[in-house]
Amino acid sequence: MKMRFKYGFDWGGFQYGWKNHELYRLPSTSGSKSYGLKKLSLIKVGNVDGYHIKRQKFTVQQLKDKTTSIEKEYDIIKDTKDVPA
Repeated sequence: MKMRFKYGFDWGGFQYGWKNHELYRLPSTSGSKSYGLKKLSLIKVGNVDGYHIKRQKFTVQQLKDKTTSIEKEYDIIKDTKDVPA
């Protein structure tokens, strides 16, 4: 299965992408560490919805203002029979 991200943004050396109105941290490396694709949890920032991005809180509107076109595609493995959990 492939996941395509048309829109996203860079923040703190990481790329983030929007898919179905949800925010994902895209796969990347930082130093000697590798980070996989991760769906981020929605939180409350004041009275509105937002996300934690690199230990900072941003509202959805603030993140929309940072959003640009990124056109990224990733293969997602869903076969739990042959892949370790």
